[in-house]
Amino acid sequence: MKNMNFAVSILLIIISSCVSFYGGIQYQQSKSPARQYAGRMGSRFNGADAQGGQNNARFRGNFINGEVIKKDEKSLTVKLSDGGSRIVLLTASTSIMKSDEGSAGDIEIGKIVMINGEANSDGSVNAQMVQLRDGNLPSSRQAQE
Repeated sequence: MKNMNFAVSILLIIISSCVSFYGGIQYQQSKSPARQYAGRMGSRFNGADAQGGQNNARFRGNFINGEVIKKDEKSLTVKLSDGGSRIVLLTASTSIMKSDEGSAGDIEIGKIVMINGEANSDGSVNAQMVQLRDGNLPSSRQAQE
């Protein structure tokens, strides 16, 4: 009988240890820096949070990545990776950058751009900086990392 109680006790200790270990792993994964960053930032690029609503003002409109689909002297329309689009207003103080300093004339339809600026109440963005990018848009996963 003593051997049976001893075996049951050992078995319960092993099961308890396994459950505790698994619980600790799950807890740590929920606190990992990458997950915390993704949770805070989620889809907040382009001015919306993961639920599709407007996020708070300090993130609104900061960075836009996309393809230029329309251009005139004072604005661009950029197609976003989620299929939406954003109007970007160019001003005299907007920096246009590529490998070296560029100008608004360097922006062409079909080019990939990254834009930093202030969001307006109508959803457009006043560009502070437009960077001409080579290659494809970053995926949603790359943007969150």
